[in-house]
Amino acid sequence: MFETKNNRFKAKPMSTAPRDTAKSRSTQAILLVAASEGDANMLYAVGFFVPDPFIFFEHKNRKFAVMSDLEIDRAKKQAHVDHVLSLSLYQRKLRKLGKSPAGMIDILDLLFRERGIRSLIVPANFSALLTDQLRAKGFSVQIKRDPFWAERETKNRLEVAQITESLRVARVGLEAGIRMLKRTKTKRDGYLYLNGTRLTSEMLKTAVNTTIMAQGWLPSHTIISSGNQCVDPHHEGSGPIKANTSIIFDIFPRSQHNGYFGDLSRTVVRGRASDKLKEIYATVQAGQNIGYKQIRDAFMAPGTA
Repeated sequence: MFETKNNRFKAKPMSTAPRDTAKSRSTQAILLVAASEGDANMLYAVGFFVPDPFIFFEHKNRKFAVMSDLEIDRAKKQAHVDHVLSLSLYQRKLRKLGKSPAGMIDILDLLFRERGIRSLIVPANFSALLTDQLRAKGFSVQIKRDPFWAERETKNRLEVAQITESLRVARVGLEAGIRMLKRTKTKRDGYLYLNGTRLTSEMLKTAVNTTIMAQGWLPSHTIISSGNQCVDPHHEGSGPIKANTSIIFDIFPRSQHNGYFGDLSRTVVRGRASDKLKEIYATVQAGQNIGYKQIRDAFMAPGTA
């Protein structure tokens, strides 16, 4: 249900933008068709979660959402748009015109012809099928590469606070896992035991995830791997955990209120870390410090806001 990061179809670069005339602005619109549960551009546009795809468009600096009967009342209260339109109303209009059943392309065609819209700007992950169908109807469709909403690249104070809160929740989840680790004992077979039972990655993930959920955030594929599993990037971890070996925590909870993620990773050892692991740790820390220095230098550079 979250934002797709890869596998977008290869988009044709946007053609030269239309001349900034009143006529071109009046016939052009930004268009999204997606579920805001899983599409960050749509969530940014409307500001509330919807599990099924719906239509959003922006025309003449006015924002519109076209909602099903299931979601329309909620959208009127929560969506950050100027107008909420009824999907079923447009379906009825199309039935009267002899279009039944009405597909997505028929609804879009009617919406835009009513408003004199002939040119559309869509994101890089927009449906290839809908793009072809819109062009076949005579619409100009320009594909805009990311960032689709340029303002997303710079977070405002509220967004920084929301991300910070999600990071706090990630840390709270980590602390729950660390507390469980501290309660374990090592037996002769080299494994960690909690209350007489071998500690497993699954037990630690349960402690982390339930703590996160109690805060009102949603954990997703929390990673707690150990030993040889740690050399496989993003191995989620499974099975019993030994003492004196690396344990990776990678936690990324998502706020169910605003959609922002926290994300942290830590490597810990219950027992004694080997010299090799200490060397790896120091190497990673040195690389991290290089990154921090570059960020600080860029921030402090003349002319930086």
